[in-house]
Amino acid sequence: MIGAGRGGRRTAAPGWYASPGEEGLARFWDGRRWTEGRQPLPPPADAVPVLPMTQPIATTGFTGYPGVAGPGALRPDRATATATADADAPTFRLRLRGGEVLDVGAITGSRAGRAVSRASSVGAALFLLVFSGLWLVICFAFMKPAVWDAATSGAGEATATGVVVDQHGYVDDDGDRLCSPEATFTVAGEQYVAAAAGASSDCPAVGADVTVIYRVADPADSHVAPSGTMRMLFLLFPVVGFLVLGLALWMLFRSLGGAALVARLRARRLPDDDVGPAPTSPPVTWNP
Repeated sequence: MIGAGRGGRRTAAPGWYASPGEEGLARFWDGRRWTEGRQPLPPPADAVPVLPMTQPIATTGFTGYPGVAGPGALRPDRATATATADADAPTFRLRLRGGEVLDVGAITGSRAGRAVSRASSVGAALFLLVFSGLWLVICFAFMKPAVWDAATSGAGEATATGVVVDQHGYVDDDGDRLCSPEATFTVAGEQYVAAAAGASSDCPAVGADVTVIYRVADPADSHVAPSGTMRMLFLLFPVVGFLVLGLALWMLFRSLGGAALVARLRARRLPDDDVGPAPTSPPVTWNP
């Protein structure tokens, strides 16, 4: 029977229907609104029965779920299957009458399997969270002062264009060639010499123009600023750190059931008439 909802709108009859926004669950509709009653949806009529992997089990015979009929169901008049579960690997193998063996594959729907999978996801998310945190600390505590701050003039400082006169190059323990350029620059008609604050693999050639940052009160207190290439490379490091941080937070959110919680909250925020079953929707029926 179909009744009338609020405002004279006709709604579905009371019964169990597929719950909106909650995959695999049925929810009771009282004819006007959803109740809090929920239970798992029944298997489809043509579902192939599989024994639950709650613990390692010995060989046992079965003929299928009672009342389940369809092209994929196991019936006594066709064959009797045997399910075996290995203790080391949670897989099922069906041994049909006549000796044929069907490997069903890994069982992932058990409660223990879901708990192990969730714990693994949470562990991976926490590892990425710690990794991204350490990465960002290194970027902003050590690399930022050495690269970004050294390329920016602060209070009481000014910039000038200098000419590289020496590279002071050397090869480190890993075989990489590094250099620390030295440049001359002129302030108020007087020439000064500036050295780089550190060494890098970006070595400007002798005679190339570089940016020099000096203190206005004492131009001799100066240094060669890192090149634009070094500043661009530095920007990649915090970007990678924030991407890994976002991935870690998303994995943690998903592992703790955040997606299902959001779906439930969205479903509950909608008016009952909008999320209720259509008047022509048949209620869910269970196999006997």
